[in-house]
Amino acid sequence: MKSINLELENIAKHCDLKEWMLKYQSFPKSHDGKKQSYLNNSIYKCFSNSL
Repeated sequence: MKSINLELENIAKHCDLKEWMLKYQSFPKSHDGKKQSYLNNSIYKCFSNSL
C-alpha cells in the first residue's frame, strides 16, 4: 500500500496544487462545507487524471 505522502506527491506532479489551494483558501469561512467538497473534488479529479 502506498503511503499518503507518496500519493500526495503524485497529485502534486499531475495537478496544479497551488492553483486549487489558492481557490480553496479564497472561500469565505462560512463556506466550510463547500470548501471541503471543493477540496475532495479537486483531489478526486487529480487522482483520476493521473491514473
